[in-house]
Amino acid sequence: MITKVLIKKVEKGAVYNDLVYDYWVTCCLLDNSEIVLFDPKPHDLTDLLNQWVEINIKALFFEQSANADLRSFQGKIVRRDNGYFFVSNYINIEVKREDVINNKTELEFENRFYFGRLDIVNVLLR
Repeated sequence: MITKVLIKKVEKGAVYNDLVYDYWVTCCLLDNSEIVLFDPKPHDLTDLLNQWVEINIKALFFEQSANADLRSFQGKIVRRDNGYFFVSNYINIEVKREDVINNKTELEFENRFYFGRLDIVNVLLR
């Protein structure tokens, strides 16, 4: 499931001997809210600054209990194509099956979910 984002800023993460291992990417969602995503590939999205792109996002983990240290979104957890996804009007996030089970998450039920690091899985260029 894809999410459309506007790439606002790309910062180098881990660097060793001038080799960049990952990036932190600041993006805007369609509702103009800002999120920071981790790019472990790395894709180096610096050429796409100020452009809208479609990406796949995966959560390191999620919780249903309120946690001020985590980013939260209102939406639902659904099962699609042998995977689990958080879906809302502005962002779609792949989540781990283990988190769905451990959190005793009710599928297709609107709720506020709290996410750990959000990773870019894939960038879809058109």
